[in-house]
Amino acid sequence: MLKKEIKDTLKQTALVFSFMLLIPIIFGINNLRFPEEDLSFLWYIEWGVSYLISFLTLYLAYNMFASEDSDGALDYIRSLPVNKWKLLAIKILPRLAVTLLLVFAYRYQIEYRYTLGVAGISQSGMLLYHFSFLPNTGIFLMIMIAGFLLGISNRKNPFLVVALAMPVLYMILGKASLPGPMYRSIYYWWYGHFGYMSHNVYRSMMFLFTTFLQVYLPSILSFTVLIPVFNSWDCSSGRIRSQRILKRIAGPLGMIIALYTISNFRFL
Repeated sequence: MLKKEIKDTLKQTALVFSFMLLIPIIFGINNLRFPEEDLSFLWYIEWGVSYLISFLTLYLAYNMFASEDSDGALDYIRSLPVNKWKLLAIKILPRLAVTLLLVFAYRYQIEYRYTLGVAGISQSGMLLYHFSFLPNTGIFLMIMIAGFLLGISNRKNPFLVVALAMPVLYMILGKASLPGPMYRSIYYWWYGHFGYMSHNVYRSMMFLFTTFLQVYLPSILSFTVLIPVFNSWDCSSGRIRSQRILKRIAGPLGMIIALYTISNFRFL
């Protein structure tokens, strides 16, 4: 079964990256349109790869059960004597591994280009370039988990897609903040007990703590509350599981919306 998932992952990856064949055509057209510009073909390649990696992550997650849907074999998979958590790992790990491998390869070539003095990076590439292993691996993992949950429920339900996408988007776009009085109170307490540490160390530690508390923890909680739905996965319809997911995730999503609103409208 693992071999099949690896094979499906490589096929889907090849399909997405086949769009790279359009890059020479786009480059040639722009050379004809803007002959006075010094266009770099390498920049076009980097631009295309950065967006394709982002698209590939979503594509692999959304189509995790595409073959089972086309063959009507989802119920058959559930009837197999395979542990649910093992099935989750078999589905997710090949896709997560391919995504992370491409991200690290992309970062390496960007760093190599900068050593050569070649500037320029796309907006999507900037997000991948500033990849931080632990939190960003968590983001890719959550995308794959969301794809798995869509696959065992109803991935054509737009409300379900949005609900599962919101925690991931919040991990990417969310900001951590503390009210000024609370920040100063904690700082005075910290200085009284650990005064030998510099203010910069304190700020760094507070940033990590508040980011985990206000951004990562609510997002993780949104998926944690869905564990009972996964554990109760049976041969019932995907529509019923979709309703269960939406009911259980409603509370954490409300908290995420409130935190995002407060942070971005500077109520804190």
